[in-house]
This record gives sequence, structure tokens and C-alpha cells, in this order.
Amino acid sequence: MASLNCVHCGNALTKIVTDLLSDWGGAPLFVCFNPDCEYYENSWSVMARQGSPFGYRYYYSEETDNDGAFLVASPESYLDCIVAEEDYVTMERKEENQDTEYDNLCQAIKHAEQVAKGHCDEACAADHRQLARWLRQLKTIKFPHRAGTKKP
Repeated sequence: MASLNCVHCGNALTKIVTDLLSDWGGAPLFVCFNPDCEYYENSWSVMARQGSPFGYRYYYSEETDNDGAFLVASPESYLDCIVAEEDYVTMERKEENQDTEYDNLCQAIKHAEQVAKGHCDEACAADHRQLARWLRQLKTIKFPHRAGTKKP
């Protein structure tokens, strides 16, 4: 990827990954963390005149091709969200693996339920119903953010 630069100071933008529960929804953004950037330095007085204790930094979103002001509460805001490109690729792979694991778990639940519905005797069916219950509990524990999905 080519280097992206701040339109205000020219410094390279730094990639961050926002929190999933934020307004940004976990999207990767490119942010100017240059403490001497005039846009950032002036933001505190601009916002103070509006009665706000916040400042802002310049950001760019590759996903939406939008840019603008990225609200910050302090000079340290979002420093903990900085990720190296190789770390971001690793995060994407981990999410893909979790998706596969979730799908496999759903298939196992469905299979256990199908076996319990007549493919074996009553003792076997009871074992498979119990297995399906345990697998659903595991799914809820391991993937709580997907609790309301339609898969078994």
C-alpha cells in the first residue's frame, strides 16, 4: 500500500482499528498523529470556543473514501488502536478462522439434532439432544456477539 499523508502537515498517516462498538464499527482508519500538525494543534482552541473539551485529528477512511475531523479527548486518544499492517492481516485471518469455527459449530449442532430426530434408538437420541444443548451453550459462550443469529 502506498503511504497516505495528512493533507494539513504532509506527515504519513498511521493505521488504527477502531473499537467494534464505536461509531466507526471496527473499521480501519488512517489518522495523523503528528503532535505538531497545525490542524490538530488548532483543533483544541476551535473546539473550546464551541464549549467542547475535545480536539480532533485528520483522518482518512480507505473503505468509504471519506476524510475529515477525528474527535479525540486527549493527545493520547487512540494511540492504543495503532496496528502494524502485518498485525492487521493477522487480525483478519483470526476473524476468518472464527467465522469458520462458528460455521462448523453450527453444522455440528444441526447434525446432532438431525441424528436425535430418528436416526438412532432413544438412548442415542437422548445423547445427541444433550450434545446439541452443550454445543449451543458453547456457541453462546464462545460467540456471545452472535447470540441472536438464525443459525442453530
